[in-house]
Amino acid sequence: MGRGRSARYSRPEFQAGTGTDCQRRWCVDVGRLDVDFGDEEIFLLLVELSPTHQGRGIGSRLIQQLLDRAAVEGKPLALNVLEVNRRAYALYRRLGFTEARRIVDGPAVKIRMVAST
Repeated sequence: MGRGRSARYSRPEFQAGTGTDCQRRWCVDVGRLDVDFGDEEIFLLLVELSPTHQGRGIGSRLIQQLLDRAAVEGKPLALNVLEVNRRAYALYRRLGFTEARRIVDGPAVKIRMVAST
């Protein structure tokens, strides 16, 4: 699998608040997002939200934006999630991801999930 551009979103793309609001009134860093925009797929390397900002739909909106971009580019969006992370797994299933395979990595089991466009 070839890797392409990687994007790390921080300020202002990944803050609670829209661009204008963020610049004029308030900004709060809410987490990190790391995405690899490869030639054949878009791979979500990391999505991490601070505990105080979880459960508000921020992660769902971010992933939906990536799904929309993947659809425009005609590429699948893929990610790995640890088997023990049931909350994230449930979120990805709700957003249309399916299991592609399970990867045993020592004591951990990673699940590769893919959302096709």
